[in-house]
Amino acid sequence: MNNGSLFTVLPLPIPTNQPVHIHGLFSLSPDRARIHGSSDSSVQDQLPAQWNEWLFARPIPTAWVNMLLHVAQRDPERAAFAKWPLTVANYNDVMHGMIQKVLQIVQDRSCRIWYTDLGYTSSNLGLLANGDESLALRRALCDIGTPMIYLPDTLLPTVQSSNLVERLSPTSLCGRLERSGHQVRALIEDAKQTLLEYILSDPSFRGYGAMELFPFEDGTYKSIDRRVAFVHRDEDEHALFGRELHLNISLGRLSKNTIHALRNGLLRSSLHSSLRQRSSNDLKSYCLSTYFKNFDPSQDFVCLDGDMKAFVSKIWDWIVARGYSLPEVDVSCLWLVPLSNGQHRKLKPQNPSSGTIYAPPGEIGDFLRKMATIDAVSNKPIVFSDSLSSRALKLLVDASVNDSSLLVKNGGVLEDFTFWLNNIHQAIERASNDDKLHLQELLVSHCHLCRDIPTISSALRGLKIFQKLTWMPGNDLEPCFSWTSLNGYSEVIGLPGNVPVPDGTNVLFVDAKLEDTRRFLTEFQLAACPCTVSLLKDFIVSFWESGHFKGLSICCREHIARLFFSHFYNFERGTRERLASLPFLPLSPIDDKRVSKFATAAQLIDSSNHLLRSIF
Repeated sequence: MNNGSLFTVLPLPIPTNQPVHIHGLFSLSPDRARIHGSSDSSVQDQLPAQWNEWLFARPIPTAWVNMLLHVAQRDPERAAFAKWPLTVANYNDVMHGMIQKVLQIVQDRSCRIWYTDLGYTSSNLGLLANGDESLALRRALCDIGTPMIYLPDTLLPTVQSSNLVERLSPTSLCGRLERSGHQVRALIEDAKQTLLEYILSDPSFRGYGAMELFPFEDGTYKSIDRRVAFVHRDEDEHALFGRELHLNISLGRLSKNTIHALRNGLLRSSLHSSLRQRSSNDLKSYCLSTYFKNFDPSQDFVCLDGDMKAFVSKIWDWIVARGYSLPEVDVSCLWLVPLSNGQHRKLKPQNPSSGTIYAPPGEIGDFLRKMATIDAVSNKPIVFSDSLSSRALKLLVDASVNDSSLLVKNGGVLEDFTFWLNNIHQAIERASNDDKLHLQELLVSHCHLCRDIPTISSALRGLKIFQKLTWMPGNDLEPCFSWTSLNGYSEVIGLPGNVPVPDGTNVLFVDAKLEDTRRFLTEFQLAACPCTVSLLKDFIVSFWESGHFKGLSICCREHIARLFFSHFYNFERGTRERLASLPFLPLSPIDDKRVSKFATAAQLIDSSNHLLRSIF
């Protein structure tokens, strides 16, 4: 109870409202009701007042300190803060400033009168608690041997304002912990977590690198001064980088507050420089030192097992989650592109022949995927899109548009599609007739996407997707079909009907009976598809004149003769004059209906008839 009073031999009727009684030879008024003070205006002699002031300035504070020392020595297990001076706000009160005077003497004499959980200590050895420390923190501080001074609310503000005792803070605590490393290592896990949470509570403080309080996933607690320590952003990142346990902070062993402080601090760049979140450079280093460490860096293609394939998928998810574009990520040397043959290719291959193509959704993509299943193109696989998320796939395709060094063509672009068809010409050759005809239909239906007809036409000419027509000797009117490319011919003609043509010329005749085929040939500028009259006039007459039809069967030549007759009056005059001298008229013996040879018109008239001879 704070009912102390002043004494001079006997009690004085002067209460102090302090926790102790004070005895002194005070200068008193005659009635002992008050002591002389400097405010006594009616008193001529100031010596009594000065005497009293001296008592309260020196002897009384000294005696008070001595009393506190005695109490501490007599009962070292109990706090004596209830006996300390109380703050007095009234300037006229004789006890005003007593607490400050006592504190100064305590400081000057380094008195061990500050009670802590570890016993009494001096102001230069103890740390002043702020009053809001948790029970867990108090226990942890006790475990590491830090003398903490926990003051009552009546005393705390005055002591704090005096700055005579170092206050508890992350800075002051780390200073103490550096001198007691062995005690920190001996702490239980909960105590270490509590101390780390408190140290990280000050966003402006970074001087905790030497503290062995950081839990790593390899099961150890270490300092971070001379090592990098990674903080995972989320569980997906945690799973991705699970092979560097010695570098990963174990968030599972930290409180929610500590995790929050770490992640917020990293966002604000306010933490120790060793604490980081992984960047794309860290990703590359991690991959090359763990999953990919046994691969030859000069190889563009590698075979991955199931765990590695799942790891690559996680890499793509990590890149997408970070919002990176591929040019921002330094992972070009990693084998991240899944292929249809089960291999993985470097993001940026070294060999220009290591290109691939993305098969988009739709018919073109289906065709590419079907061709990729043919053994002949196992060395020309396409991107295996099933192994990538839609966002990862879009990231790869978008990047390939602006960065040709990725060597990833887009099957949705007709120029890229036809370029790739040339790359897999062996598969095209082995494709079924239906597949080749379907390819023509695909190209026609996507012709509107074409931006460069000459480039596409050049690519298509080398593919064996054109049906060459050949009429063999001894055959009737039915031609033989064979798939061929357009290379090596001076001219290509699409035959819309059954018009026999000879082989062995520099002109290639291909089947064009179907409307889709005719459109395919003409829209991509691969061949002309003339009408029958133009075909007869521009090619068949010349072939007959040059003797190319001698190798064809009688039936074929007879059929051509009938075409000449049926279209005779559709020809220009010059063509009709050429036909007059052409031996295309079929002849047969009188007793046989079969044609045996062909003659000119002049050979069939009476040579003595001058009128007929003038006509032919």
